[in-house]
Amino acid sequence: MLAYLGLPTAIPLLPRWSRTTAAATTTRDTSMCTARFGGCLSTLCCQDADDICFEKDQYYAQCRPSCTPGISPNDPPEYQTPWSCNILSTTLGPETTTPASSTTTTTTLPTSTTTTTTTTTTTTAASTTAMPTTTSSTAVSTMPASTTGAPCTPRWGKCLSTLCCEDPRDTCFEKDQWYAQCKPSCTPGISENDAPQYRTPWSCNILGTTTMATTTTAATTTTTTTTTTTTTTAATTTTATTRATTTTTTTTSTTTTQGEVKTFMPVDGGVGRACRGSSPGDNAASYYEVMSGMPDLESCKQLCVTTAGCRGIEYNVGGRCEVWTREDGIRASIALEHYTCLRFGDLPTTTTAASLSGFQPVDGGVDRACRGDFPGDNAASYYQVVSNLASLQACQEQCVATEGCTGIEYHVGGRCEVWTRPEGIHASIVLEKYTCLSYGTGPLGIFEGVDGGSGRVCRGAHPNDNAASYFTVAQASSLEGCKALCTRAADCQGIEYHVAGRCELWTRPDGIQASREASDYTCLRFLGPAE
Repeated sequence: MLAYLGLPTAIPLLPRWSRTTAAATTTRDTSMCTARFGGCLSTLCCQDADDICFEKDQYYAQCRPSCTPGISPNDPPEYQTPWSCNILSTTLGPETTTPASSTTTTTTLPTSTTTTTTTTTTTTAASTTAMPTTTSSTAVSTMPASTTGAPCTPRWGKCLSTLCCEDPRDTCFEKDQWYAQCKPSCTPGISENDAPQYRTPWSCNILGTTTMATTTTAATTTTTTTTTTTTTTAATTTTATTRATTTTTTTTSTTTTQGEVKTFMPVDGGVGRACRGSSPGDNAASYYEVMSGMPDLESCKQLCVTTAGCRGIEYNVGGRCEVWTREDGIRASIALEHYTCLRFGDLPTTTTAASLSGFQPVDGGVDRACRGDFPGDNAASYYQVVSNLASLQACQEQCVATEGCTGIEYHVGGRCEVWTRPEGIHASIVLEKYTCLSYGTGPLGIFEGVDGGSGRVCRGAHPNDNAASYFTVAQASSLEGCKALCTRAADCQGIEYHVAGRCELWTRPDGIQASREASDYTCLRFLGPAE
């Protein structure tokens, strides 16, 4: 997350706890705390005596002298969301007691991990310093309580201060230095489940431990460093134990079985529906498990994905999530406001978007956003937007049900553009997580290749006849888009298209009579509209 109020974005992740004990003067160590207007969600303390660590939301807190609940005009426009102004801490830092012997004890709890450790110890009159080596191993973490003394965090809660999770299936995964969350799995990078204003990358580093071993669907690489140093004199014994730092990369893949991919599909439209078994009155409590406090529909879907035998979900905007495990699945629904019912099951991979009746991919379809005749042609009048659709198939169904639909653009977040532009979709741009499909559009016209067409550039009466007056230059994202421009251009005699998007619309009265060889070009003569 960017720093607020225009401050630098690079704020180091500071250590959480360090206590120096002896029998002398007690002070506050502010060196680990956050400076004014810095993010304090991880430190929970401020360097300036006049500052308090005020919470904005679950993702951010800041050291500042005062806080007014609501939206602050001092925040950048893109971050003007309300401040809760909850006080997370008012201390100036952890206590530090300096004894006459200057014997220092630093303690954080170690991860229970079997590993090989090499320790080098250097002793002076004031301190003992341990220099660890790093050993790669596979670790299983088992710690039933918070390392900070606070209660562990429930699923989907923030765990940066507790470093542990209530649910044994969860792990405290770090997003960045400001936020961490208890959840079943974590994929490094940007998550589509996050609100748009908070879509910054997840590091997926493990902070703390779960109450039992965590199982993931992919190989886990763990690097663990544990250092213990003990120094004994006639007067004191000092032990420094440093908690292991565990970095885990966990990859969750789509569940695939014998050519089938599991996906979410709306039941009877999905939105405004509550799930039922075999009939509208079939709603036995044994069909599902209830989880409260889900922040959004995507979180409920993620819970289903990670639950064995899940057949679908029912979600209420109040945060209630039913994970259906009925063996025969969800076969019915009833109308109920504020509810959404989705079936989770197999969609054969052979029934892809392009192969469904009447739909064709535009420039490959996947990771493409739709346009009109050329890449910059994206008038709002070309389409209608339908939000919160659970799948690409649901977007296609909207198109089929819409009179005059000529195609769709679908985003994995649920946004569906139903295109009704009469001329159809003839161009696209590269855009991740989008799919562009044309629907029901017939042939653009009759074209024939000049001297074969492919690998040829167009010419007039002979191979060197290429006067600039013979054509106009346009841009098209595909050969089909260039052909579409020709069919609607007055007196178009043919086209020359280059794979980079250059489209020449030839209007020479005598047409295209020659060509010459050139790679990545296509020359086509236009014979007339399709019948």
